[in-house]
Amino acid sequence: MKMVKAALWLLVGLALGVGALKTYELDVDLQDTAGAVHRGHEEFTTLFTSVDQDQQPELRYDPADPTHFVLSWARDVTGGRLMAAVFFLVMGPVFLLGAVAYVRGHLRPASGTPPMAPGAPG
Repeated sequence: MKMVKAALWLLVGLALGVGALKTYELDVDLQDTAGAVHRGHEEFTTLFTSVDQDQQPELRYDPADPTHFVLSWARDVTGGRLMAAVFFLVMGPVFLLGAVAYVRGHLRPASGTPPMAPGAPG
């Protein structure tokens, strides 16, 4: 079990410490075929992948509702976006269980140690 904990903490450390977990917040201005200008916001998080910022992004939108669009940058890192989602789904309960175990460990006295009487020197 200690080996599993060590592996999980290593994964968390790599994801958070090395910068493998990246969040992109993009404000998008687009002009549709009729010439109307629309604004939008695209936000996504990736794990172990990053956007190729040297590549010009492409945009596709729904002609019926131009506020529904997709950027090629978000589409190109789909695998990293899925890994980030799985990371958060798995690590959330792990952190919660770790916090519960930590609190439970501090609330009960150490094994073999008798409880102290109130007012006893300690």
